[in-house]
Amino acid sequence: MSEPAYANLAFYPYCQFCLKAYVSPGTILWGSRTKACKNCFAEHFEHYPNDFPDNVMPSEMILNDRGVAYIVNKDTLRQYLAEWKGLQGTALDEWCTRKQSEQKIREEHADK
Repeated sequence: MSEPAYANLAFYPYCQFCLKAYVSPGTILWGSRTKACKNCFAEHFEHYPNDFPDNVMPSEMILNDRGVAYIVNKDTLRQYLAEWKGLQGTALDEWCTRKQSEQKIREEHADK
């Protein structure tokens, strides 16, 4: 993430989807590099699929009334499912390894 993109995410006080004014810092989803208001959060995110390989796409851990949940941007989920669909054997293993490496880099950067 570039410095201007980081500054925009950290300090620009608007939802990236509807441009609603003042989105609190607590609504920044660092792993997916997204800022969303409450309404757009519900519209643009869903639970990480149980049958999908772990830790391959940008996701966020949230706490809800049932405990810990992982969520993912719906557009990202559709993209990853399209890539994942039909892969088998070595091709699937290589895809998972590549995506896990990419995700690890995102997580390390988000932790800084």
